[in-house]
Amino acid sequence: MAYTGATQMYITNTVNCTSGGIWENVSGSKLGWALSQTNTTATVYAKFRDQALNESPCISDTIIHDNIPPSGTSILINNNASYTTDSSISLSLQASGASQMYITNTVDCTGGGEWTAYSTSSSWTLGQTNRNATVYIKYRDLALNESTCISDTIIHDDVPPTSTSITINSGAQLTNSSTVNLTLDAIGASEMYITNIAACASGGAWEPYLPSKTWLLTQLNSSTNVYVKYRDIAGNESPCRDDGITHDDSAPTSTSITINSNAAFTNQTNVTLTLGATGATEMYLTDTPDCVAGGAWEPYLPNRTWNLAQANATSTVYAKFRDAARNESSCISDSIVHDNNPPTGTGVLINSGASVTNSTSVTLTLSATGASQVFVTNTPNCVEDTNGTWETYIQSRSWTLSQQNGIATVYVKFRDAALNTSECIASSITHDSLAPTQTSILINNGNSHTNSSAVTLTLAATGASEMYLTNTSGCATGGAWEVYQTSKAWMLALNNSANSVYVKYRDLAGNESECISGLITHDTIAPSGTYISVNGTNTITNST
Repeated sequence: MAYTGATQMYITNTVNCTSGGIWENVSGSKLGWALSQTNTTATVYAKFRDQALNESPCISDTIIHDNIPPSGTSILINNNASYTTDSSISLSLQASGASQMYITNTVDCTGGGEWTAYSTSSSWTLGQTNRNATVYIKYRDLALNESTCISDTIIHDDVPPTSTSITINSGAQLTNSSTVNLTLDAIGASEMYITNIAACASGGAWEPYLPSKTWLLTQLNSSTNVYVKYRDIAGNESPCRDDGITHDDSAPTSTSITINSNAAFTNQTNVTLTLGATGATEMYLTDTPDCVAGGAWEPYLPNRTWNLAQANATSTVYAKFRDAARNESSCISDSIVHDNNPPTGTGVLINSGASVTNSTSVTLTLSATGASQVFVTNTPNCVEDTNGTWETYIQSRSWTLSQQNGIATVYVKFRDAALNTSECIASSITHDSLAPTQTSILINNGNSHTNSSAVTLTLAATGASEMYLTNTSGCATGGAWEVYQTSKAWMLALNNSANSVYVKYRDLAGNESECISGLITHDTIAPSGTYISVNGTNTITNST
């Protein structure tokens, strides 16, 4: 700061020096001043005064503050291509606010490059060949703020597909069909070019590489060749390969295949195939539709074991046949439903989940997902004895309990059409056909008379859960079932007369006791015709 005659200075970030500072001894510099604006144009204001307190005008200086590195940074190799056959590449670069860039093949931009003027494109040489190659870049602006190091990767590959080959019909010498199956092999191939023209000169088109493909021969009843070449994603082409076969027709007839003697279901993946073909010497079995893959030619047999490919689904086995001349029949198939999952969600309820019953005849509610049959028994663990039998699954059926006056258990298991059997489950209910015993009723603790129509009943019954109280003889009417208790207030029906109160009891199973009664006489009339005499007729006495 420059000044003449000043003894004090006032520094602030406030426009026109109106506030925000303090007067301090004047100095030619002020270290450690904090700008109030960041990442924008920042202004500092100052004024000076002398010993007589004469103040100078407010002056200022401006600087651009920037601590934000370049943003929106990106790098693309060869316009974001995945592969290249050339180690010389083109970089597409982007960074907002950048003035310089640092390009290198070194991880994290730690070395190997130099700062150059920022440009949106640049040529570059990869550091790695025939592998993943990565180029790294960082940017900086005029304030020397550096971006993070970013990168892009491309696969360098200048080696064509290897181990290339073509085989017609698995190497067969003869075929009776102009449509053949090509087995195609190439390590590293992404495309293939197949043609009937020698040396792959013409007649084909580049298509995605597949390990097998059907193909139409152009020469019939003669020797013919098919040609193929391969290329990888980077565009490297292999030499042309070929294979030959002789065409000759007439296929086996009366072909057939059945699984497990034409059964609809199985719970085993291992099944038996029954095969038929007139004139066949070989057969091709597979789980692949149309017999296009997945099998191998083998000697023809009328029976063969097979492992199903699909579990718990409809599984199909395909077959075709050929003779000594390799004439192939059409592909045929048979299907079977494989299911090795037993029924799920199994359940059994007796009388809708009731806890007790007074009848051995009950209703079972059965549930099971996927069940076609059910086995119900009173024998533990669902042992298949004469007590139960497999029958069609229904959700409700009647049943007779084998245990009486105790806990009775019913055992159930389920199975589906594939004969998968669920675990044995059970449900229990208490059978009780015995009514409550030791029943009694007392009115006012057994008193014979009362002068109040409100009385107290003392009740007793072993095994009772409910009671029915009434003033009606035989418990015929006049009452209601209520929770059993040993004492209850009651109103007599008759005044100044003998009263009977009747009660019967029942248990949780609904068994009712006999109706019993208690007797008491209601009397509110005082004695009549009463008199009293003292010493007979005498009116006076000298004795106490």
